[in-house]
Amino acid sequence: MTRKAVWANSDGLRVGFGPNQADFSSVAEHKTEGVNKELRFVLDGEKFSSGTYQFDATEALPIGVIPTYAHVRVTEVFNLGGTTPTIQIGDAGDADRWGALSEANAEAVGTYTLSVAATPLAAAQTLAVTLGGTSPTVTSAGKAVVTIGYRTMNV
Repeated sequence: MTRKAVWANSDGLRVGFGPNQADFSSVAEHKTEGVNKELRFVLDGEKFSSGTYQFDATEALPIGVIPTYAHVRVTEVFNLGGTTPTIQIGDAGDADRWGALSEANAEAVGTYTLSVAATPLAAAQTLAVTLGGTSPTVTSAGKAVVTIGYRTMNV
């Protein structure tokens, strides 16, 4: 939980006021039995910088991971600009490995299933979210919960 406003006082202590707000912006892995795994994270329009989403923590995806699905639940509409802008969910090796959310879907509350590239990762990669399209832009508006599924090679 975080406070609405936080600052460091003269002693270096973090002080906050306002209501507690849930902060789910970090990536969370849902442990499952077997080889099927799931990651869930919240996208927040405020955390895009120069077209790249700034995660609070990085999530390394091991070699051999096979993407199986991606769902995005838009809870607060985004405001995208540019020519055919998208929000791409992928990694350093493939910007939209888990798919891309279209402008129409990003700007409408709803749940969307993305088209994934179900090919195994040839090398370990870091999860990444970027803007796609020609000269894409995004304002600070918008929130979405992203759930991606994948299969690992080891149990």
